[in-house]
Amino acid sequence: MDISPKYVTGTELKYTVNDLSPGVTYTVECMSSNGEDSCDSSMDMITLHPQVYDVKTDKGVSDESPSLTVSWTAVSDESGITYTVWYSTSSVDEMEPPSGALTMSGITGTSTTLSGLTQGTMYYIWVAAVSLGGQGPYSTRVLNT
Repeated sequence: MDISPKYVTGTELKYTVNDLSPGVTYTVECMSSNGEDSCDSSMDMITLHPQVYDVKTDKGVSDESPSLTVSWTAVSDESGITYTVWYSTSSVDEMEPPSGALTMSGITGTSTTLSGLTQGTMYYIWVAAVSLGGQGPYSTRVLNT
């Protein structure tokens, strides 16, 4: 994608670029009006990481069915996206799974089944998309008993 130069004036140097793809690294170049580089070095390379939304579970765990199906909305039509699911019976932070959470990775679809669960136990579930640019942020935590 080639983006024509954009000129921003004033003290708030901000510009929004739309329609970028997850997992792609974009190079940002900033120049002052006298031609000197004026970008903060931490802003030179930006990689977008896809975010997973709409995570849900099918039902509660029962003795007859000690499993749970977790599903979510695909983050993009882009090939190479996989998903990782974490689940745990404890949760310290609703924004990310605790260390020791069970993990299922390399999932290529938009659902998976968690097996061997116990009825009456609260399970905390997180999902993240993984693209060529790395892992995206965790989904909002989902609770199920």
